[in-house]
Formats: sequence, C-alpha cells, structure tokens
Amino acid sequence: MRAIGKRIAAIAGGLLFFFVIGSIYQPYLKAISMAMSADRPRPYPMPKKLAAGMVKVDDWFVVARIDDRTFAIGEPRYGQCNFAYLMIGRDRALLWDSGPGDRDISRVVAQLTTLPVTAMPSHLHFDHVGGLRYFRDVALPDVAGLRARAKNGKLKLRRFEFLGLIENRKSPVLRVTRWISKDAEIDLGGRKLRVLGAPGHTDNSLVLLDEASGNMFTGDSIYPGYVAAFLPGADLHAFRASAARMAMFAKPGAGLFGGHGCIGVEQGLGIPRLPASDWKHLERALDQALKPQPTILLPRTLPLREDLILEAKAPWMSK
Repeated sequence: MRAIGKRIAAIAGGLLFFFVIGSIYQPYLKAISMAMSADRPRPYPMPKKLAAGMVKVDDWFVVARIDDRTFAIGEPRYGQCNFAYLMIGRDRALLWDSGPGDRDISRVVAQLTTLPVTAMPSHLHFDHVGGLRYFRDVALPDVAGLRARAKNGKLKLRRFEFLGLIENRKSPVLRVTRWISKDAEIDLGGRKLRVLGAPGHTDNSLVLLDEASGNMFTGDSIYPGYVAAFLPGADLHAFRASAARMAMFAKPGAGLFGGHGCIGVEQGLGIPRLPASDWKHLERALDQALKPQPTILLPRTLPLREDLILEAKAPWMSK
C-alpha cells in the first residue's frame, strides 16, 4: 500500500509541476499554439459604410481628419483594423505607428504632407512596426534596454517581442535613425508632443500626448475593443501603474485615439476614440485583474462596458 501511495503522490506531484510550469509560461505557449496554424489573414472587404469625415484613399487605406494638423490613417481590410496617426507641425511631421506593412503607408502620408516625416511605433508588435521600412527616418524609444541591443543603427527584434509568429511573419531588423528618451518632448515646429512611457501591454509601450489639445495617442494601451494584457511581455502591475499615471495627464474633453478600431463598423467605420476618463476605468479593471480568482481559464475577461473589455493574465504571471 505504501508503494502505491508513493506512486500516486509522485504522479500528483508531477502533474502539479507541469501545471505550474504550463501556467507560468501560458502566454508563450498560447502564442506558440497560435503560430502552429499561423498564416497571414485574408483581407476583409472594405467596410460598406464610413463615418462622417472618413474617406477611402484606395482599396486598402482610409483617412479621417482629427483636426487641422492631425490625421488618422486606417487599414480596415487588415484583420486587426490598425490605425496610425499623422501629426503635422510647421517644420516636420511624426507618424505614430505604421501598421503591419502589408501596403505602403508612406504613400498615404505623402498625400497629406510634404514635410519630412519621422515614423515611430507605440510598441514593437508586428502590426505596429511593419510599415517602418517605408521611411528613412525611424525613431525608437530608449526604454527596456533596446538601445543597448542595437548595433550600427540596427535593432533585431526578438521573437516574442515582435510576436509576428502568430501570423507567420519573421522578426525584422529595424533601421533606427534616432532614439527618443522616455517622457521626452518632440518639437515639430509650433507643435509639441510628449512621449510617455506606459509599460503594461508590453515593456516598451508608449503613449503620445499632444500638449496643446490634450489628445493622447495610445497604441494598444487602450482602444475600443479587447485590450490585451495576457500576451508575452504583458505585466498587470506595470499596466495598472501606467493607467494611473496616464489618468494624471488626461484632459477633460480630450480624446484617447487607439491603435485598433473596427468595433461597431456596421454603423460606419470611424476613428477609434475613447474619452480621457477611460484611463480611470482601465485602472479599476486592472485592480480587479490583480485580485486572485479561482480559475484556470485564461485570459480572464473583464468588461468595462460593451465597447471596452480587458483580457488579462493571472496576477501571479506578472512581476
């Protein structure tokens, strides 16, 4: 009987070991499982209805004016419905995010401004850095040890940093012409933007603040739809701290312009905008995500409201 008991204990211990290890590495295992059947998604049809002010540029891109010096550039036929933002100053312009790079976004930018353009991503996932190759001037943030890894002005993105494996995309080598310090100010000439460090979705995530209008360009930190806080590199503690900090910069009446936006497309594709007060809602959802729950089903889904949902890993999976 003792021998049987020892065997049962050994089997139970082994199962527990593999469960714990599998849980710890679940974000990576999920990404790998997605990659096993990965292929680039087929393009969606162009939305039949566009919101007021949104116009088709060609069979792929749409553009909408946010104000006289700011444009949203969307790719609604791409599966994740990415949006990039062009900020124009007196002397130069900045493109915030560049999409997956399946089409040349620089051609759209050239139709909107003749000024020299710097392209900069909100973070390093594949669907935000893919179009950087179409620009001569590329800026990256001097965060998370990125600059120390660069050699001769080139940075090789790591597999789970880029995450292109889920769409069968190879990690690129980015050519970097300038490094931007966290919380640095970018002067476009008569227009100042501030690059705010906002780790959480990834350790290199950023938010761009237009100091005059108070508008914030948030990448994947917050946007209408499912905000991911469960992928490799996500950290709930850092995310919660970033949401609280971003709320301190939030200006009443200003907008949060996200990196994705096809929620409610049936009513007409519009700019993915949320109110500045949603930083506080996200902070509260992350507070809830950090509370232990008796579940093995991940990611956990925490709805803030119908158009804003947090998908989170377990709290002990973060630092």
